[in-house]
Amino acid sequence: MKAGRDSSCVPLIAHPSAKADGKFAIAARADVREPGTLAFRYLIGGDLARVRLPRAKEPERADRLWQHTCVEAFIRAPGAAAYHELNFSPSGDWAVYRFTGYREGMSSPEGVWPPQILARRLGTGSKWMRPYG
Repeated sequence: MKAGRDSSCVPLIAHPSAKADGKFAIAARADVREPGTLAFRYLIGGDLARVRLPRAKEPERADRLWQHTCVEAFIRAPGAAAYHELNFSPSGDWAVYRFTGYREGMSSPEGVWPPQILARRLGTGSKWMRPYG
């Protein structure tokens, strides 16, 4: 995905322990707001009554968010093997990891500013795929 230009909609991939039935979709977008600042937007549609959403709380850095409800972003420079994985939970919790290669050499970088996470539920019948216009 090119930051600030493209958005895409792909089927939501459920955790392997969940019963996937294809009744969800997700739209994702990344924008460069200013040098060094990215904004991510994720919109999830479908039968959200079946999704366990954590309650909002005081945000903190937390590991293993991927085992619960979270969205992720993977960022790397063109042609580079190293990349960063970012995890964002509707609770406000977050994580950032650096990898030297695909799932190799994981570390938690220090000095990372906590992201601002806003999670909200749109009303039934909302045109949830439209906000990129």
